[in-house]
Amino acid sequence: MNTVVISKAQTLRPYQQEAIQAIREAWTDGQTPLAWLATGAGKTTILSQLLVETVAPDYQRALVFAHTKEIVDQIAERITNQYNGGLDRYFGPQFNPGIGIVMGENDSPDARIVVATRQSLHRRRLARVMQTGAFDIVLIDEGHHVSDNTYLSIVKTCREANPQVRVAGLTATPKRTDKKALGMLFTGICYQWTILDGITGGYLSPATRIKIKTGVDVSRVRTLEGDYDQKQLVSVLDASNWVNLALDAYQEYAGERQTLAFFPKVDMSREFVARLREDGIAAEHIDAHTPKAERADILRRYQQGEVKVVANMGVLTEGFDAPQTSAILMARPTRSETLFTQIIGRGLRLFPGKTDCLILDLTVVDTKVLEVGTILGQMAACQACGAEFFKGFKHCPKCGEETGDAVPLTKACPQCGEEIPRAAKECPLCGYVIPRIIVPPDFKGRGEGLAAEVAQLFHNLSSAWFPGDDGYFSVPVGFDSAALIITPPTFAANGERIKERLMRGTSMLRAFAESPHVDPDLRQALIDQMGMLERELLRIDHYTLYYCPPVQKDVLTGRNLPEHHQLPVQYLRANADLASLMQEADSEAKAQGGYATDKNVRWRTELASEGQLKYLRVLGYGKKRLPENLTKGEAAGWISHVIAVKRVRDYIADDILPEVVA
Repeated sequence: MNTVVISKAQTLRPYQQEAIQAIREAWTDGQTPLAWLATGAGKTTILSQLLVETVAPDYQRALVFAHTKEIVDQIAERITNQYNGGLDRYFGPQFNPGIGIVMGENDSPDARIVVATRQSLHRRRLARVMQTGAFDIVLIDEGHHVSDNTYLSIVKTCREANPQVRVAGLTATPKRTDKKALGMLFTGICYQWTILDGITGGYLSPATRIKIKTGVDVSRVRTLEGDYDQKQLVSVLDASNWVNLALDAYQEYAGERQTLAFFPKVDMSREFVARLREDGIAAEHIDAHTPKAERADILRRYQQGEVKVVANMGVLTEGFDAPQTSAILMARPTRSETLFTQIIGRGLRLFPGKTDCLILDLTVVDTKVLEVGTILGQMAACQACGAEFFKGFKHCPKCGEETGDAVPLTKACPQCGEEIPRAAKECPLCGYVIPRIIVPPDFKGRGEGLAAEVAQLFHNLSSAWFPGDDGYFSVPVGFDSAALIITPPTFAANGERIKERLMRGTSMLRAFAESPHVDPDLRQALIDQMGMLERELLRIDHYTLYYCPPVQKDVLTGRNLPEHHQLPVQYLRANADLASLMQEADSEAKAQGGYATDKNVRWRTELASEGQLKYLRVLGYGKKRLPENLTKGEAAGWISHVIAVKRVRDYIADDILPEVVA
């Protein structure tokens, strides 16, 4: 590999490109479009690339606004990365920054691209933002919130300043429970990508549902703004020992899965967590009153795997991503499709080793309640264990039984031919009694076919990737120890402090730009230090890709040259979505690695050579740590992985800018 192009921009998936094209075509037709993309689609990437394609910061401005701090921070970071350095300089005679945040104490009203919370854009502050110039593009994240008067007021002000301003929204849930019309702003939905599209395309994890029948009747609970009246609902559930039912479901089915639990009442969530802790399970509770620092710490420990269960009431439905979540405890009955979609979406992101997301659905008696099949399209039921799952599977994710004869959740009545629920014992239309079939219960050990099948739903990688038990992924790109390596997020707790240091550095850069007497070397040193801080911040919640160059050897002796003569490891890019990053890296590896990278070459299936085994022993891997009948391909991957991981870890240790101690 001779040249490595360093890029922070994410490569778009086909449907993301289609969504951008649909928005631009709608703008050409004079519309104000709304793009509907399910959780996990990468709406922030779409939004960012849309700006890259339509906003030239030298002479255009853009406003992006959302409704939570966490989402605003994510959007600003992604836009910066997608412009790939194009926003790092200052613009115009007043040295306006390329991008800035307007939110709380963050105040960059003169930025060419402003990212803000809608709460921060009150009349006086918005007027100050507009003093630098009108906006050419206005984008609204989670566009289903727009019927709030604040959103409408912001857009109205922007249109008064520039009648030609182009406005668009993106949302995962284009419906409102309060029945207020999105048509108050948007002219229509220009693009749609559903959860089912994501699953069938391999971009989202399939869902498996276990229905826990509680027998609790909530059919008489009134509907308020599109969902259950919460006071009435909680009253009914409390009388039915709802927390006990939730505990039984979790303990019986969740196993070792990391789980998000959703409840309709804070006290229920707290009690659920307390009971789990009594059993020695690492569990935490979050609600709207949890202090921000405590909430951030809980979610960080959950992402790191220290916390196994997080129970909540109404706060983890938006703006939180933990791809390792492989179980959702749905203990919050709802009639709202919007809320149900948001909750289910928390568990559908891809993650290494994750084959599906288990939905533990505590069902109630009510014909209006939302169920998984409503959101995911047609599900199938395993005839062996009764679990319900994505109909495209050939094996049941719960028991592993082959599903060639799996059936939809409805069936035709043998007597009258009408569609009736699959579990019906009697046809409600003609009274025909359905014969009962007894199925043997023991189906353990039959799940081997599932992992391979789920893998086919994900991206097909052509290179010989090695998944280490350290959480790193590597692929050799030659026979000289050159490799690409992906590191997992650190989930470190110092993100806010790094952001403060970056803001201070940005202020210093602006001061340097305004002064003709600053030493260019000093300015470059500050830019380099800010680069270190940016990479450290990215490593907190992103997977990061590095290139390890070939090991340099003495041409006479063939021995490795000293460390200071070796080519340095190179940081390439970061992505919060592992699947996208691996696909990008796989294309790079395939182009550069050739024979050494191809996972299908014949030599990989041969038994490992004695030289490979000896080298692995030198690296500390004895017979007990190595699998039997190790192949040459496995040994090569192992050796390359160990060497590359050490080199990358050394690079990262040197790529952290220490705090200056006064």
